[in-house]
Amino acid sequence: MGVFKRKLNSLLVTFYINESVCRVHCFDITCDPVELKHGALIEYSSISDLQQKIMAFVNQNHLQKNPCRWILANDLYQTHNIDKPDVNDDEVMDALKWQVKDLIDIPVDSCLVSYYQPAHPENKNKQIVAVTVSKDLIEQLIDICDKTSLLLENIDIEELVIGHALLPYFNDQKIIGFVGENDQGLVFNFYYNNELAFVRHKKDFFIPQERVEEFVLEQEQEELSERFLLETQRTLDYVVSQLFRRPIELLLLQANEENADKLLNLIKQLTDVPCQSVIPEYINNNSHSIAGFYELGCICRGGK
Repeated sequence: MGVFKRKLNSLLVTFYINESVCRVHCFDITCDPVELKHGALIEYSSISDLQQKIMAFVNQNHLQKNPCRWILANDLYQTHNIDKPDVNDDEVMDALKWQVKDLIDIPVDSCLVSYYQPAHPENKNKQIVAVTVSKDLIEQLIDICDKTSLLLENIDIEELVIGHALLPYFNDQKIIGFVGENDQGLVFNFYYNNELAFVRHKKDFFIPQERVEEFVLEQEQEELSERFLLETQRTLDYVVSQLFRRPIELLLLQANEENADKLLNLIKQLTDVPCQSVIPEYINNNSHSIAGFYELGCICRGGK
């Protein structure tokens, strides 16, 4: 996996932010594997509260003048599957605003609108994914960087950065699925020819974990596993029969060292597709629990 090597800056600060929590990490990206230097989980009640807490973190760890990257959790933006406007490429962004204005719940002038084009297996497919995010939010994040003397490199969305972390598993022309979770619930991403082709979220459903509390019944554990398998089966059925019209070649499962084997055995009840657990172990310091796929994907943005 390629990692940025810098002459002027060895450190990179990443922020993964949702509506109430921000995970901030500082990595030494000249190390191989990348080394986590500092980390914090920041709960905030307002953007001004977040700014003060980030400023304290930056000052405490002397991080001024280092580059930073933001990742927006999927509760901070909306996506809409639409047909690409039939205009010249340099006019697409303006046309998108009017195409999505009836799909969003805030005035279009209050949004920033962008898009990406999924790697659909049919070349003639013209569907794109429009992404809308509050203009105020983006301006506030930029302001935080200015006031903390961090050098903003980019602001990314959650569903696009996961693929950067998974690049070592990709293979040209192959269909590769990823089953993971975020703070909201299950995440299903599918990649075709090394590019994102399909995304599905299932809120309030999560990957089954080993539970050691005495009050957790075995029946409850089984129900959680069955719900997970059902949602995974539904997703696989759709992408195989409706989207790709051919089997997928590899299924990657977000895991940790404790549940990897059990999760693989569980998913094998569903499919004969080769499965592999994926643990973000490229980062040392035993930081799996606090530096996951989103932070790793942010680091590897633009890498190989």
